[in-house]
Amino acid sequence: DLEEKGVEVVVEQLRPVSEDKPQAGDEELPPLWTTKLVGDPGQYEFPSGAQCYGVVALSNRSWPGAVTVFQNVPGTTPGKPSAVWTTCYIGYAAKVGWVGPIEPMPVMTEPEDA
Repeated sequence: DLEEKGVEVVVEQLRPVSEDKPQAGDEELPPLWTTKLVGDPGQYEFPSGAQCYGVVALSNRSWPGAVTVFQNVPGTTPGKPSAVWTTCYIGYAAKVGWVGPIEPMPVMTEPEDA
């Protein structure tokens, strides 16, 4: 629709997290992305295929309070799992390093009556 009207549409494609680079000065810190397997990591064999009930949690050091969780669940087609995932963010909508608002100036006193 927009391209027909001559408007250039620029959409940044999703890219692998391995391409995310730390900010300048952060090279000594751990990687930006952290993955963690939580829950039951065991793999169970069923006639329809193997199943793991663990959940993978993915978080980013730049956005504390944000986490994406992912789990393979038995699908409706035998032998083909389905993916279930969700993202949750609890925070102040600010990246790490954000200073925030400055302290307001002190309240001034009332002028004296003349």
